[in-house]
Amino acid sequence: MRKALADACQEETGCLRIGIVPNREHAILPAILKRYTREHPGIRIQMTEDINRHLIQKLSEGGLDLAIVHMEQPLAGITQEAFYQEEMVMLIPNQLLIGLAEAQQLPFASLLKRLSSGTPGCLAPLARAPFLLSESGTVPGRLARRLLAEADIEPFVRVSSDNLRLLLELCAAGSGLMFCPANLIARNLTKQQRQRLTRIPLRTGKRLISFCYRRELHDWSLLAAFMDTARQIMHAGQDH
Repeated sequence: MRKALADACQEETGCLRIGIVPNREHAILPAILKRYTREHPGIRIQMTEDINRHLIQKLSEGGLDLAIVHMEQPLAGITQEAFYQEEMVMLIPNQLLIGLAEAQQLPFASLLKRLSSGTPGCLAPLARAPFLLSESGTVPGRLARRLLAEADIEPFVRVSSDNLRLLLELCAAGSGLMFCPANLIARNLTKQQRQRLTRIPLRTGKRLISFCYRRELHDWSLLAAFMDTARQIMHAGQDH
């Protein structure tokens, strides 16, 4: 009710509570928040960082106004609007890939073709490779463990962390291979670092990231303005 009254009086005051996965926040939010807070200086933004399923729970319980998440199935009372498509990829240090091909007496091109095929078990040649893995409660962590299980791999995990920026730095340094959203790579690694890595697309690696909010907030103009700003900046970034 207070939100509706504020809109009716054209008051630019209040608090917008937003939930997002930590690594996703650093990738997409700085530019969005910079513009939104400039255009709506009376609005306070309260950010919550958590894994996907916890954010959805908090949203359902009224602890958030907006969650930027991957929603696997519809939820009663929650409106879902498409934001952008996120692609998960595998990153392998070039020298590690070359070493795996030599150890298995495979032509480099043949190994790369098999890993990129997307067929069940295609990651089997990576059985002896060191991995840099996210925790199992995260989207990259769940996807990685499912694909490795399909290939019957019990991975040697050199480093386990939910900090994907840390894992990207380690991957670029040659410490192991990892799974991560593609849009994090250019934002966190230099061109020189990226040239030392091979990027491999993953089967079922694409997922929709959505704006999710409780249906009673549908007419809240400040929430709508935030989503519009986010889409404009995201689309502008994709055009470059």
